[in-house]
Amino acid sequence: VSNNSFLYSRVGNKGPYFQKQCLGISDSIDEGTFRYQSNGEPVPFAHHSAPWLAKEPNNGEGIEDCADMSVHNGKWNDVSCDTKKFSICEST
Repeated sequence: VSNNSFLYSRVGNKGPYFQKQCLGISDSIDEGTFRYQSNGEPVPFAHHSAPWLAKEPNNGEGIEDCADMSVHNGKWNDVSCDTKKFSICEST
């Protein structure tokens, strides 16, 4: 959860054009197991707990395999991977 707090501190409340940020995680390979798209490692958050929105992830309509973060509250939601979003990228 501390990583999520860090991300939210950088992108939170940035205005209407930045409402959602793509996190680069997906469960498209194995439904229900979210993994980082960069290295395939599992994301260490259980379903239906922080930082997910209540009742998320839910794979709505069977097409929600990517995750985004709301800049208003830092909570995550699963969305279609075709949804256009700004991205949060890791830098080394």
